[in-house]
Amino acid sequence: MTQRRFTCYLIGTESLLITCADELLDSGHTIMGVISDDSSIAAWCAEHQIRLIPPRPDYTPILAEQPFDYLLSITNLTIIPTAALE
Repeated sequence: MTQRRFTCYLIGTESLLITCADELLDSGHTIMGVISDDSSIAAWCAEHQIRLIPPRPDYTPILAEQPFDYLLSITNLTIIPTAALE
């Protein structure tokens, strides 16, 4: 059975996000961007050439730039704006 590949954004902090992101990439999924202000996640994004998005209230327009399948919240302690979930 073939696994369906998907596109996603990640939001969160801490090393668990990096571990999950590595698993996603290893499985062939596409991470379109990461919403975080964690310096280790910023370094990981730079290393993998993945867009880093500051977790300001105005990140929703970035998510609307093109369609994606999932917004994965990993060790995220902030409230995700309703507009981002729509």
